[in-house]
Amino acid sequence: MPAWKRVALTRCIALGPALLVAVATTSTPGALNAVNEYLNILQSVQLPFALLPVLHFTSRPDLMGERWMNTMTVKVVCWVLALIVIVTNFYLTITTVARDTQPVWFYVLSAVLGRSLPR
Repeated sequence: MPAWKRVALTRCIALGPALLVAVATTSTPGALNAVNEYLNILQSVQLPFALLPVLHFTSRPDLMGERWMNTMTVKVVCWVLALIVIVTNFYLTITTVARDTQPVWFYVLSAVLGRSLPR
């Protein structure tokens, strides 16, 4: 398949659901904000699964080499910042779930399904 056709197909697949949500929520002004909030919650749940392996693997000399691996200062700063971000996201996710009308299983199912979809 030519590259331009593959790009066009994957963009349509990626943007299709977003366009459907945008069109479906035009009659309800606040619905798009609610969907956006749910997506932000889902991304904050998924962030540690991307952040922690990157920090771990970039600190390994056998993978990065002595020249390119993180120094001790960079490791400490990055892990402290990662911990702050993860704790903050966890707190905000819990407070949002607690005040929202959606049941907790909705968020758990969204996180599991969102993480298992192919990229």
